[in-house]
Amino acid sequence: MKHMRTHLILMTTFIVLTASLISIPISILITKTFFNTGTQDMIVRGLTVREIITPILIIILYTFMFIIASRRAVSPFVELSNATKQIAAGNFDISIGWAHKKGGPARLARNFNLMAQELKANEFLRKDFISNVSHEFKTPLSIISGYAGLLDSEEISDKDRHEYSLTIQKESKRLIKLTSDLLSISRLDHQKIQEKAEAFRLDEQIRQAVLLLSAEWSAKNIAMEIDIPKIVYIGNEALLAQVWSNLIDNAIKFTSNDGLICIWAHAQNGVVTVKISDNGEGMSEETQSRIFEQFYQGDTSHAVEGHGLGLALVKRILDVSGGSISVTSKIGSGSNFVITLPVKESAD
Repeated sequence: MKHMRTHLILMTTFIVLTASLISIPISILITKTFFNTGTQDMIVRGLTVREIITPILIIILYTFMFIIASRRAVSPFVELSNATKQIAAGNFDISIGWAHKKGGPARLARNFNLMAQELKANEFLRKDFISNVSHEFKTPLSIISGYAGLLDSEEISDKDRHEYSLTIQKESKRLIKLTSDLLSISRLDHQKIQEKAEAFRLDEQIRQAVLLLSAEWSAKNIAMEIDIPKIVYIGNEALLAQVWSNLIDNAIKFTSNDGLICIWAHAQNGVVTVKISDNGEGMSEETQSRIFEQFYQGDTSHAVEGHGLGLALVKRILDVSGGSISVTSKIGSGSNFVITLPVKESAD
């Protein structure tokens, strides 16, 4: 901004000097016309006082006009510079009032206002994220601290001591899972394309995810129907394993006892489609629209364990993999998740 102002001052000075040189013969002509001074007399006796004052007045007039014009030209950029300092200081409520006008500066002002709005939204998300993380860590840490204190008591029975120990282990695993998901999302946020693509059996990977969660769905006597043909897929095997484990675990959590979970997949026209559906409690339209947001939990009662990062992680992994995920659901009628992945040809 300082360089721009210097440039405008130099340009104004140049214009004023040029105008001054032009104004001298003009002023002589004006003096000749209005004061009836002949050319021969002017040459003989030189310039009169009036003929000297006239060009000086014209120079002063031109200078005053160009100073006003230069200030008007510079003032929008000065205001933008001051507003930028406010943004740097953390004030994202600042805006430029004349952004609705026409012209280049107004276009710059509109872009500035848009930037300020986006920064304000990002700052809100950042504070909300910190608040959610603090809450999610505080709950299990409080439980661990409380039960660890009870273990020091000599009056508790061996049965209670065992239950307290199991609770501490459970909450510790919850913290590990939370930390792992946060690290995964953070890493994926800075990753535009997937790494370590290799060929693997996608059908076996999904079946393995079902087996790893057998204790959970068996405890609720949930029936699992799986219809997946042989599918060889090229991608990041470790990342996609998290997709299936999170989605299947989510279906188990929200499916009642004696419920049903169906997993179906096929590859056609260069796309792998996987469907995971359940006949659980379902979700509202609002929950469906926000289900993939970080820390969002449709179950506000927190009756079901979770920290609201699983589906956000799934969405981010699929984005990096070039895939997509959608959900359809109705309260009381279960949910249906559809995952699509592009089939990639081997580098060989």
